[in-house]
Amino acid sequence: MKYVNKLSPTTWFIVVVVIVFVLFYFSVNNSAATKDENVNGEWSNVGVTVQRRLDLYPALEAAIVGMDTSQLAVFEALAEQAGNLAGAFKYDAGHNALPPQNEEEARLVEERLNSFNNALVVAMNYAADNPDIVNVVLYEDFMMQAEGTENRIAVARKRYNEAVEDARTFCRKMPASFFCNMSGYDVNDWVYFNASEEAQKPPELDFGVND
Repeated sequence: MKYVNKLSPTTWFIVVVVIVFVLFYFSVNNSAATKDENVNGEWSNVGVTVQRRLDLYPALEAAIVGMDTSQLAVFEALAEQAGNLAGAFKYDAGHNALPPQNEEEARLVEERLNSFNNALVVAMNYAADNPDIVNVVLYEDFMMQAEGTENRIAVARKRYNEAVEDARTFCRKMPASFFCNMSGYDVNDWVYFNASEEAQKPPELDFGVND
């Protein structure tokens, strides 16, 4: 206690500054870590919704009766695009989808999602143009699921981009930006998953099966 009382005003000032600095550093680091985890979680949700869409094409194949869909070019293309889309995602040890590390990775996922959607629409058109080989009940169920997954992907994309915006904004403002850099958080590590104009146009789901 006697030693503390002997500290000079300058020393006290330095001690207070160091304490404030350390407290602020940990506060910013914890906030940035939370926002980073939020970004990761929302991207994982994107991966889940995309997987639900990938799981759709076997349901469409099931609606085709009287022939082997593996022999049809439209379904061969669909299976190929499904594999390409699945391969665009990277996963951690817990099989959680990892966010894109740069714009190129995000663009690759978007391009492959568009290609899969296009192949899916072609296959749906084929089924609609050949109603004699379609199980109407299964096809209607498929169309409802297709519309639902399209909406889920749009919502998951929106929430992921909101999480990215929140994290980037936080680490761009002073003085948080200084401490984010100290903690190794770079705003460029959080990449937006922007939809192209093509992706924003929902696929036409009513092919007149009931006509």
